[in-house]
Amino acid sequence: MFQKLDLSNDEIAQEVYRIQKSAYLIEAELLGTDEIPPLQESYESLQAVDELFIGSYHDSKLVGILSYKIEGSTLDIYRLFVDPRVFRQGIGRQLLDYVNQRHSECKKMIVSTGHKNLPAIQFYTKHGFEKESEVILSENLTIINFIKKI
Repeated sequence: MFQKLDLSNDEIAQEVYRIQKSAYLIEAELLGTDEIPPLQESYESLQAVDELFIGSYHDSKLVGILSYKIEGSTLDIYRLFVDPRVFRQGIGRQLLDYVNQRHSECKKMIVSTGHKNLPAIQFYTKHGFEKESEVILSENLTIINFIKKI
């Protein structure tokens, strides 16, 4: 089941924050750095973002989150993460499909991930995204930008 998440609700925001930290800690290990913005983000900062959040629930538990913004005809995915306890069960794909269907007016989707995050790179490539560019953010972190025309 998918549901819009209201991060002004402390209970929901705390669960999103917990899952975000645990998921991005794994990405940090893959990248060899903890300079990932979601790991540096405070709870208060998370609650203040102006992204739209969608949650995936299984057995009444929040297990996956996708946040995004619509900019013109572009669906810009800011975050896509899944509780590590349920990795590789199709939750990320289901969230992508749900948001894509919900915003069928969009012409393209964009997303970024760390250049050493091979599972994420394979995931996005498998789901029709193409590498658009690479950006060096710091000595320890390079980001790959992906695009998918829809």
